[in-house]
Amino acid sequence: MKNIAVARLSQLKYVVFDLETTGFKPSKDRIIQIAAMKMDGAKISKNLRNDILSTDKFSDLKHHKSVFNAFVNPGIEITRHITTINGIENKHVDGKPSEELVTREFIDFVGDRILVAQNGIKFDMKFIDEICKRTGIKFDNGLCLDTMWLSRKLHRSEER
Repeated sequence: MKNIAVARLSQLKYVVFDLETTGFKPSKDRIIQIAAMKMDGAKISKNLRNDILSTDKFSDLKHHKSVFNAFVNPGIEITRHITTINGIENKHVDGKPSEELVTREFIDFVGDRILVAQNGIKFDMKFIDEICKRTGIKFDNGLCLDTMWLSRKLHRSEER
């Protein structure tokens, strides 16, 4: 893999991902969806882009090898408050696979690619780390580019 400090975005292979959860505390709350897309540089194929734009969030896009979208049965109730935030209800996760199974599949999907997420270091990766600790899953990919952190570094002079 190229040195990130000198690599252009077009040279990198990464996975942009997002989690939806039952709350904000990794030790108490659980993941209810993991969605991710493999990127080779900064381009998304026209077919994939059209499929994503024409599909609602509860549809399965797994027929694309560069997309991962899985709902998770958290083993706990999703509160109305959380449903108002992410739109996911208990009926969407009933009968879905466990956190452990979906996390293992996600880690396989990621491989050795760089992870990219909005607030990824303070939120998403904390949930992934907690699941790995709880279940004994080994995940050695320690590189996550947090777009929130990056945007704050790039726009320090702007009011938050």
